[in-house]
Amino acid sequence: MSFLKQLAKGFFRSLVNQVGRDGGRVVSRKLYRGAHATQIEVINNFKETPVPKVFDLNEIEFDIQPEIEGGSAIQFIGGFIACILPFGILVVAFLGFRNLFRKRSPVYVRVYSKLGEFAIIKSNVQRQLNSVELSKTRWRGIVYFLSILMFFLLGFLVLDYKAVP
Repeated sequence: MSFLKQLAKGFFRSLVNQVGRDGGRVVSRKLYRGAHATQIEVINNFKETPVPKVFDLNEIEFDIQPEIEGGSAIQFIGGFIACILPFGILVVAFLGFRNLFRKRSPVYVRVYSKLGEFAIIKSNVQRQLNSVELSKTRWRGIVYFLSILMFFLLGFLVLDYKAVP
């Protein structure tokens, strides 16, 4: 049996098994309606605390805002490695465009529970980035595009090298 026939046979066997497994779950859920499942109790002290909305942007606590980082070698290498994956170039291009044209950032706020504990969460309010943060995000977008360019350049060189007799 050839490799492709074995590959197709394995694929269809896997497909049939997956359909059977999913069908069994549907029947089990319809039949038992979750009564046979283990109950999990989620305890969250912050559940009843409403998310505060920051209306006055002058009252933002800048010590809890995440620092906006510029492009670095880590982003370049990560973007390059992501280009190898299927549809990775699309993801890296999206990240590049998003960082290149980003002008606003979400505001993070402290939410206190009844016990006095606090959590830092992202609010729905966004703030304008200052000029230093804008230049950092633009540079990060450029680094992502440079990683795509390097991926194509190395790919072209490797393919061109193999084409030479």
